[in-house]
Amino acid sequence: MTPNDLVASLKTVPEARLRIIELVWELVLPGKDTLDELKAVHRMGEIRDACQEAEDYGAATKKLAGSLRECLRDP
Repeated sequence: MTPNDLVASLKTVPEARLRIIELVWELVLPGKDTLDELKAVHRMGEIRDACQEAEDYGAATKKLAGSLRECLRDP
């Protein structure tokens, strides 16, 4: 991958706002630092989807970092 390829690829990536972060804030008990487990149980499907989204984003980020390192090695 050339630097131009990397830049072109980056231009197609939208800003990421991971649902898992918003979801955790919604599940934190007011005034505490623990999760509302009853609320979480009812939203398990949403939690699973948010976790998968975060894992996919992490994998894509790792791949991008590898591509960037490759570009820096090969002028």
